[in-house]
Amino acid sequence: MLTRAEALSRVEDSLRERVKNRNPHIVDYLESSLANPNISPGSIRTYLGAILGFDDFLRGSSSHGIELTTGDEIVSYFQDLQSKKDDQGKSVQLSYARLSSIWCALNSFFNFLVERKIRPDNPVKVIKKPSQAKDKPKRYFFTPDELKLLMATSKKQIDEQTAPRKWAGAIRNHAILTLLCYAGMRIQAVLNIDLTDVDWESRTIQIAEKRDHQYTYYMTKDVYQSLKNWADVRHILAREWIDTPALFLGQTGKRLPSQTFALWLQKLEVCLVSGKHLAPHKLRASFATNMLETTKDIHMVKEMMHHSSIATTQLYIPTHRDADRRAAEIMEDLLGAEDDDTCKNNVS
Repeated sequence: MLTRAEALSRVEDSLRERVKNRNPHIVDYLESSLANPNISPGSIRTYLGAILGFDDFLRGSSSHGIELTTGDEIVSYFQDLQSKKDDQGKSVQLSYARLSSIWCALNSFFNFLVERKIRPDNPVKVIKKPSQAKDKPKRYFFTPDELKLLMATSKKQIDEQTAPRKWAGAIRNHAILTLLCYAGMRIQAVLNIDLTDVDWESRTIQIAEKRDHQYTYYMTKDVYQSLKNWADVRHILAREWIDTPALFLGQTGKRLPSQTFALWLQKLEVCLVSGKHLAPHKLRASFATNMLETTKDIHMVKEMMHHSSIATTQLYIPTHRDADRRAAEIMEDLLGAEDDDTCKNNVS
């Protein structure tokens, strides 16, 4: 039977074997963890597995080392984790505990690099630690005043930019935000728009939605102007050697990734005082809820949202915490409570 020391030595040897030919910073992190008596071998094994998993992902999508990881790559990795499929093509949902463990492992590793001045910041901080309590869908939406504030803040950012490419990027972001707020489209549908999908003369856009569904969107004056402003400066981000049909381009000259826009929204979130999390799908939800509150026509909103079932549209019906009180007040108005004198007369 192995002694405790021998068993521990074997575990350490197996962990060192796993990092052979890996990035030297991962090796240094492992050795530092093994030297820390407060960290159990089991925790080290779990953390190392998560770090190596991210390193494998990075190797397949980037040419740089793990020490140069960007916030965009962290976001992309967690999105990838939540869209895994099994052999039958079914989505595999990782538990919140597993996602939280991976987040903690990467957070620990990049803090290690920051402490050793290998990099200036921790890229994991761009996303919040996954938590079942925090990440349950929240039925909140942005009011028209909040949406106006978002668009005004976005427009202000355009005037604050001095570098041509950042200025063009700010105009692009404002155009996308305006389209999301005014049309309630899914972010992927917006980013999939090609140049040939836009007819400036008729002011229409051909939109490709989920399940190959297509429809024509008629631009309002504000949407048209914001998109036209972007179209006029799109060439600033275009690359001569990259021929892309995408309307919305990123800094690389290719189609703008959804996570890049999501990260920009997170930064825009600071202008809100409500504490609500700002994300593309929340803008779509806000569009639906505001339309339902204004029109009271769920069938029309269903068509505007391009839902296949009205049950999906019903998810966006606003709920009120004071529903019981409001119901009581409505019934009191309907039934018309009698005054005390009338009651006394009836009794006598």
